[in-house]
Amino acid sequence: MFPFLQDEDFIIVSPIKNSSIKPGDVVLYSSTENKVVVHRVIKKHKKDNRMIWSVKGDATSGPPEELDIQNVLGKVVSIERTGKRINVDGGLGRLNNFIYSWFWPLIKIQRVLDRILSLFDPNLFIKKPIDSFQSVAEKYDGKEEVEFHSRILSEGLEKWEKDVITKYVKPKTRILDVGCGAGREAIALTKMDFKVTGIDISPNMINKAIKNAKKEKLNIQFKVQNVADITCPAKSFDYVLFSRAVYSYIPTKKLRVKILKKIKDILKPDGMLFFIVYYKEKRFFSRLNIMGFFRRLRNFFFKKKFESEPGDLLVKYVSPASSPKKLCFCHFFSNPKEVLKEVGAAKLTVLEVKNNSLWIVKTQ
Repeated sequence: MFPFLQDEDFIIVSPIKNSSIKPGDVVLYSSTENKVVVHRVIKKHKKDNRMIWSVKGDATSGPPEELDIQNVLGKVVSIERTGKRINVDGGLGRLNNFIYSWFWPLIKIQRVLDRILSLFDPNLFIKKPIDSFQSVAEKYDGKEEVEFHSRILSEGLEKWEKDVITKYVKPKTRILDVGCGAGREAIALTKMDFKVTGIDISPNMINKAIKNAKKEKLNIQFKVQNVADITCPAKSFDYVLFSRAVYSYIPTKKLRVKILKKIKDILKPDGMLFFIVYYKEKRFFSRLNIMGFFRRLRNFFFKKKFESEPGDLLVKYVSPASSPKKLCFCHFFSNPKEVLKEVGAAKLTVLEVKNNSLWIVKTQ
């Protein structure tokens, strides 16, 4: 709901009756996934003799979501921001809601134009891979990201992480956690009696990880290190775990293959690497296709001056707490064949691929 809602805002919600919801109102409701969501009412209509509301986040793309009145928990009437209360259910707040509801199509057109103009953002035409890594470091160094990743420590390992640990990882072995963040994976793995080393590109994340490990009275080695600069001794780890987005944060195919070769060197014989990749379908008028066209045009006139490639984008959100003001490099593959070529170029063997996204590869 940015910019209507911002980080650290408190919302005041009032119970409602069926007749009190109007287009432009912001409502709190339970989604089909049993999550609590705050969205704006765009319009209302009847469906199967029931009143249905179309709701949508101000900063989200895609079509509105249909909402039944039974799922509405309340209406947002005011916001507390930096100690001040902003009324959104009367006066100027009501006028703001009216503008959003009646002129939403125009706002949508404006956003489409903004996205088109963003294709010409000079930041997208990256001169050196270090520029991409720097955007990742700055994104994750932000206070909102550090605090969010520290809050989710109690969640432990994600399902895919539990699955690979259970199926492939032998007890009491050495694991390198790349992109360790505030220590969620490293702390959970250490409690399972693994010997873990965690590295991350963000200094603030590493500082937080060290503090979190001390609170748990765990001895874990954490250090600030770019995945491209790994300097571990040869054959020093049994397994390497890339956190969810790490592989997509590595710019250029050449550098990704080089890093995979480094990982192979630090793994013991029959060692394994677990990583996830992101995909975006290359539709004819998709952003990736348009960006690809401009990159080919740029490379024709300015050869060897830029190193960004098709699939490279700058994203606003890397977590639910992300501020859209800071952009972060991310590479999206168009199909698994692209990933397979990179794994093959590093002379690693694919052991298993789950849902085309989770890759389990080994040294031999």
